[in-house]
Amino acid sequence: MRRTSCWVISALACVSLGGVGTASAWRSSLYPSDWAPGFADAAGRRLGDFSYAGYHAGVDPLPDAPGGPVVDVTAPPYGADPTGVADATAAIQAALDDVGAMGGGVVHLPAGTYRVAPPAGAGHALLMQHDGVVLRGDGPTRTFLFNDSTDMRDRRIVLIAPRAEYFSWWWGPRDAHPLAEDAARGATSVRVADASDLVPGELVLIGADATAGFIAERGMTGTWSPEDTSGPIFYRRVVSADPSTGLVELDAPLRHALLTRDAARLFRPALEPVREVGVEHLAIGNRESTASGTGDSDYERPGTAAYDMHASFAIYLDHVVDGWVRDVATYRPPVNTRDVHVLSNAVRVDFSLRVTLADLDLANPQYQGAGGNGYLVTLTANDTLVSGGRMRGGRHNVSLSFMHSSGNVVWRTRTAASRLPVDFHQRLAFENLLDSMSVDDDSIELAFRDCCNHGHGTTESVVWNLEGVRYPLDQFFERFVVDTQQLGHGYVVGTRGAATAVRARTGDGTSPADLVEGRGEGATLEPASLYADQLARRLGVAPPDPPELDAGAPPGLDAGTPAPSDGGVDGGATGMSDAGGVPSDGGATPEAPPSTGCSMGGRSRDPIVPGLALLALFAWRRRAKSPAPA
Repeated sequence: MRRTSCWVISALACVSLGGVGTASAWRSSLYPSDWAPGFADAAGRRLGDFSYAGYHAGVDPLPDAPGGPVVDVTAPPYGADPTGVADATAAIQAALDDVGAMGGGVVHLPAGTYRVAPPAGAGHALLMQHDGVVLRGDGPTRTFLFNDSTDMRDRRIVLIAPRAEYFSWWWGPRDAHPLAEDAARGATSVRVADASDLVPGELVLIGADATAGFIAERGMTGTWSPEDTSGPIFYRRVVSADPSTGLVELDAPLRHALLTRDAARLFRPALEPVREVGVEHLAIGNRESTASGTGDSDYERPGTAAYDMHASFAIYLDHVVDGWVRDVATYRPPVNTRDVHVLSNAVRVDFSLRVTLADLDLANPQYQGAGGNGYLVTLTANDTLVSGGRMRGGRHNVSLSFMHSSGNVVWRTRTAASRLPVDFHQRLAFENLLDSMSVDDDSIELAFRDCCNHGHGTTESVVWNLEGVRYPLDQFFERFVVDTQQLGHGYVVGTRGAATAVRARTGDGTSPADLVEGRGEGATLEPASLYADQLARRLGVAPPDPPELDAGAPPGLDAGTPAPSDGGVDGGATGMSDAGGVPSDGGATPEAPPSTGCSMGGRSRDPIVPGLALLALFAWRRRAKSPAPA
């Protein structure tokens, strides 16, 4: 039975740590006790309202009983082999399609190993394209999806999308309504010339073009162009529409201003999303590649292992509304001789709204080269919630990119031992929150990147109450857990733990310096979680103290996973991948999603002093510690 909004009281989070009311407790200057959306200081700095992130915007919990039939894929008529010996792709796909045709339900993978692989000419092994379908295992230590193919360029193990082909929010918009006036950041309404055909409850897109003027105002002329840069865009539900005034009320705030100069408009999406879909309680892994060629640029060279692994994903959510992935881990299939879990990328959420990624355990991609490979979580969507979980050993453990990446929250998530930082990778993600994270031999970068026409990474984003366990091990001379250089304003509020330093830079048109408060004082910051406090305020409830972060090093699932029975030496789970790129010859997508990656292999913009070249080389070699190529 679905609970109401008071679910927040059970597990969501916190107004503060145990020091409520003590003399040592402190608050951000931008978040007073009577804070309300729109509060700003004299310099115009203000925090966004991040409470709309995740499934149903936080009003409802993830459903345990979504309704509809529960179909056992090992039973007739499907007969999927749970031993990992016979390929189970067709059986599982048939169950997904049948349950979708029934209006939704659960496709159950009982404990065991299920071997899958993309069919010839397909860009995915499994496609979930119907509303209300849940792919459910018996837990990530009992149910294993094993992707047996290493020919995975631009392919996904599990694709959750209304269609197999890549599609952008900007393509083929229907029924465009030009805005009659500019819309400000934080606005929950827009005005159009004619609102008579807009229906309360329908989903719409509100966006503007990255015109030459838009680009020039951000100092990106010559770096970005209107032809290759998509402008700000937000997926929203119509609350009400007044035909007499043209005023359209929206269910969540806009994350950036939209100007009529830039052809700001409201329109219906050309592609209807898939809704109420989820993957849960299983592990996913990929057969390792034994081919040679895993250098940073080898993804461009046909015949190399990197070429075949490039831009592959374990789970890819595209055009999803109110979906989820929870209690899912990557794992090392027993057939792998090295600690390889996935070939390239793990999970990406793209052109989607209100998706929750809960309690994921992701690790150890084989290929971590340039071009967008080796990312564990990539967010290019609106209002995603990453809750709990741990990521380790990726090129980037978490990355956000592009102007359709906004309102996302990464909350109580631990990252460790990355090659490069958690980052805002390119082209101006708007107003995102990294809340109560813990980084160990990792850091967070919110900076201008002069690589590959990336430019400004973000604006108005917040790092709140960050725990630093250890500084990145390749930092020798200047040590920090946050490197912030946002366009306009940015915010770092509270750090704690053994590693607390923050580097706040200007340059590249990013003045003024970002606001930094409470270095080393995060333990007494009120509230301990900005996201949870804002959600409690909006829903009118008082949440309890949050669960503690797991203080141990993330162990993952690389040991103790059962080998497939009856000779199925290749049993395991499917591997994940997340970057875009050029489709492989056999891929089904005529156009691939834009890559989030960079062709440079190293920390962006850190100068290398010639006299320290040997130390820099040592640092690079240490950071390039992905599993050794065969």
